[in-house]
Amino acid sequence: MWNPLSGSNGIVRYYKNKRLMKKAVEYRKSVQRSSEKVSDDPFCSD
Repeated sequence: MWNPLSGSNGIVRYYKNKRLMKKAVEYRKSVQRSSEKVSDDPFCSD
C-alpha cells in the first residue's frame, strides 16, 4: 500500500538537503572570503 506521508517526507528531506547544501556552499564562500581578507591584512603576521 502506498503511503503518501512517506512520499512527502522524502520530498521534504530532499528540499532540506538542498537548503543545507546551499548553506554549506555559502558558508564555504564566506570562509574563503574571510581567509582572503586575513591574507590581505598587512598586520597579520603569518
